[in-house]
Amino acid sequence: MYLIAKNKIAEYIELHPEAQTAFLNWLREFPARENESMARQLEHTPHEMFWTGGAGLATGGYQVEYQGNYALKTTCILWAGSIDEKLAREQAKRDEYKILHPDSWEVEVSFEMSIEVPVPGHPDNIVEPEEIYPAGKLVETAETSYIESDLDFKTKAEYENALNRAVEIFNVLPGVPEFDELALLIPLIVHYEQSKLILPEIDMLNVVKYMMKELEIIPQYLTPFIATEEEIRLFLAGQQPLGDKALRKLYKMLSIR
Repeated sequence: MYLIAKNKIAEYIELHPEAQTAFLNWLREFPARENESMARQLEHTPHEMFWTGGAGLATGGYQVEYQGNYALKTTCILWAGSIDEKLAREQAKRDEYKILHPDSWEVEVSFEMSIEVPVPGHPDNIVEPEEIYPAGKLVETAETSYIESDLDFKTKAEYENALNRAVEIFNVLPGVPEFDELALLIPLIVHYEQSKLILPEIDMLNVVKYMMKELEIIPQYLTPFIATEEEIRLFLAGQQPLGDKALRKLYKMLSIR
């Protein structure tokens, strides 16, 4: 699964460093999560070629909007930002529509929904994952390895023009010239983003703290199942690492892939 337009996230976290952990963790978990999602989608609706969606990043109130192309196994980020920014953008669109269509009217609908969030499972009953994802590891899956060519983008402007064109023709079907054009552009875009786009290296300790906040897990809950109270205190303070076994349990408990 390819992921393109990561520049939107890079630009956002440069302006909003407080959002860095949320977005970098979304990027880190994207390959495994999206591959599973694609497999389920193709199993139930194999005729669908495209999808549009969004992912809330929970703590901090951030969101990523994206669209996907099954035929080319590619997801394209359309927008990244805060929920407040999303609401303001949607309101601006409604205001613009009212100006263009003054005779239109709208009805506000609201509802309340309550859900029960289960307490995280007992760590002693958790099956340990086979691998701990190292900091900053992003995996792009593709049918073949990329081979550098003379078509590679030399400048940021070339990359941005190609990305804009890819977004413009992203929902084309196989069998038309634009599909072949998109199939050529995507590997070039991915290669540029992997080699030229600068993203901060993710700090997994910050991810742990981020997920603890999201799941409302206090440090005392981690003892004695993960480690001793002193070991947890030193780990969260960044003064002492946890052992691999304890770290695997902690990652599984916090749903960190």
